[in-house]
Amino acid sequence: MAPFLVRIHHHSDAVSWLTPDGKVSQGQLRDAAAQAGSQRLVILVPGEDVLLTAARIPGGRRQPMLQALPYALEEQLASDPEELHFAVGAKSADNTWPVAVVAKAKMQQWLELLSEANIQPESMIPDTLAVPHADGRITVWLDPAGLRVRTGRLAGYAVDPDNLQTALAAELAGHEDHQPQVFCLDLRQEAVPSPCPALAESIAHTREQTSAAPLTVLAQGLHPDLSIDLLQGVYSRAPQWNKTWQYWRTPLALLLTFLLLQGASGLLSLAALRAESRTLSQRIEKVYRTTFPDARQVVNPKAQMEQRLKGLNTGNQAGFLALAAALNPALTQSAGHKILQIRFQNPQLDLTIETPDLRTLEALKQRLAATLVGLEVELKNVSAGRERVQGRLVLEKKEPGS
Repeated sequence: MAPFLVRIHHHSDAVSWLTPDGKVSQGQLRDAAAQAGSQRLVILVPGEDVLLTAARIPGGRRQPMLQALPYALEEQLASDPEELHFAVGAKSADNTWPVAVVAKAKMQQWLELLSEANIQPESMIPDTLAVPHADGRITVWLDPAGLRVRTGRLAGYAVDPDNLQTALAAELAGHEDHQPQVFCLDLRQEAVPSPCPALAESIAHTREQTSAAPLTVLAQGLHPDLSIDLLQGVYSRAPQWNKTWQYWRTPLALLLTFLLLQGASGLLSLAALRAESRTLSQRIEKVYRTTFPDARQVVNPKAQMEQRLKGLNTGNQAGFLALAAALNPALTQSAGHKILQIRFQNPQLDLTIETPDLRTLEALKQRLAATLVGLEVELKNVSAGRERVQGRLVLEKKEPGS
């Protein structure tokens, strides 16, 4: 789709604009902005303020070329290079770079005017490079805004009518092998004498006068490959994003740091939970092996523990209760002993008992053997301390015939 074209005029506050559907209007920038809305905006700036030239710089790297450019054009510049903005076009095969030079103060002035009207241009192009161009032809353009001469694909200049013949003679002198055709296009509506007839005496040319709106013809001559966008370098659209990035950089960095800390905290918590889970599994396995020393392979101690306990609660429950009931009278008749541990593994019951001396422990064993008919009572692992004696009484049903 064609862009919304706005032309800024030299020494005038008024602008003209062309809508994508071909309607031409004049007024203030705010009027153009209101009509453009969100459409693509291309700005044409006065050719009087832009020098179009070229520099031949070897090498294909853009950054070194931009650094060398002011020195290569030093003889053509009337101002300090520090005060000028350099925009370049596509490099030709012979390492020649087309260049547009404009004062930084003028660029700032245009951009401020556009900003006040809430206009964000897609590109900014010298109107000289919108003058219709054809290979082998020099186009002299006359309209109410002034006089432009398009001398090449990316070359041209603005000139006063009084100096046109001198400028063209100098231009043609550089084309000794092949003289380009000079085409004079007059778009002025007023009855103003044209400088083109004065060229007839010394410069061959053709002339055409048309009533078409200048901006309509300029839009037809505007082509991306035949123009140089001034919005480059510090004036490109990228620095606007850089300014936005500069504004949001610190908050985004803090947010990223927070998210990284949260992620690290989550990972540390996960690692701690996994370590705790491993510790608990090891403890469960240790309890399981202590409770069931005959266990050999432990794969899932929790499940195996539940299974073994379930077996105790069913098949072994009656045997344990019967032994406990038989033990109770003999134990209650003895004094001075302390039961440290009871372990039942059908059909065997282990009692770890502590007594004041070995004689009390042995007496307790004899009493149990006499009381518990059908059970074998064996005293094992006797150890004596300074004041107490500890031993393990093993009670087990007698095998038939023993």
